Amino acid sequence: MSSFLKKLQELFMSKEKKFVILLNEELEPNNYLNLRKLDTKLSIQQRYRILNRLLSSGKLQGVLLAKKLYFFSIENDTLSEIRNTIKTSGTIKLSLLKSRWKIKNKVLEPLLQHIEIGIITEESYYTIQYLHNHIISVLSNEQEYELKTLSEKLDIDAVQLNTIIQDLINEKLLKGVIKNQEIFLDSESFEEIIQNYIEDQDAEIGDIHFDKICEDLGVSLEDIEKYLLQLVDKIPGMYIVYPLEKKIIIKK
Repeated sequence: MSSFLKKLQELFMSKEKKFVILLNEELEPNNYLNLRKLDTKLSIQQRYRILNRLLSSGKLQGVLLAKKLYFFSIENDTLSEIRNTIKTSGTIKLSLLKSRWKIKNKVLEPLLQHIEIGIITEESYYTIQYLHNHIISVLSNEQEYELKTLSEKLDIDAVQLNTIIQDLINEKLLKGVIKNQEIFLDSESFEEIIQNYIEDQDAEIGDIHFDKICEDLGVSLEDIEKYLLQLVDKIPGMYIVYPLEKKIIIKK
């Protein structure tokens, strides 16, 4: 076909038909595309509407993420297999997914989050429910546990791991505290530590502010207050806790 005829054909071809051809060309190498970055004069709304119509009619199969405007091309049966693996196992190796989508983790993560909320690492994806169950099973049997060990085993950032553990503690699904952002101590161990700490204080002090206890013991203010209140109940008459003033008074 001559260049003139080709240009004439392109002139009369509908914008929608051109867009469909563009979609197929873009999907060919990676089975993925970002609707915002396509070289077309159609508006974002028009692009989304056309792609959504192709999915509804079955001419395309895959997942369209409305907020990100990412489209992942995949057969429905294969998608169901991935979804079932994530939901039943709670984890999936990213190498299995990258054999289809040659994309970075930050692009793959929204698709996995769409299937089930979780955390992505360099090599794996874990659902939050899987992490909750795993962390509880490990830490519930430990008096003291170095969190770096768990972070390395799961290949999860230490800050993310600490946040999940603290959430479990706050929700009363795990009994204990995080010390210095590095060590997990179970409730019994920390109860003994804080009781010994208070008993060891100079009798002349009279009262101790929570922030000093936090600094000395390396535990959050919320946990300090909780365990001090438990100590008052355990040894009535010895101490008075003032939550508003954030201090404990040692009776002389």
